[in-house]
Amino acid sequence: VQEFRSLETLKLIVISSAISGERKSVAAYHLAVTSAMLSRCTLLIDADLHNPVQHRLFNILSKIVIVHVLQGQSLYKN
Repeated sequence: VQEFRSLETLKLIVISSAISGERKSVAAYHLAVTSAMLSRCTLLIDADLHNPVQHRLFNILSKIVIVHVLQGQSLYKN
């Protein structure tokens, strides 16, 4: 956390790999939670179109699909 806090100018973190099973979603979840706990404005986008899992890690019902948002078909207003 201390190293994360020292990165004041950090604007974007991308976690990506073509190999499944590397726990990228869990790493992204923990980074987002840590960032938010440090009072940083945080946006986590689960762009895994085949197996999105962030909604499960945050224990929320998934109603928004990123493809619909990108196509302008989402009714999400917030």
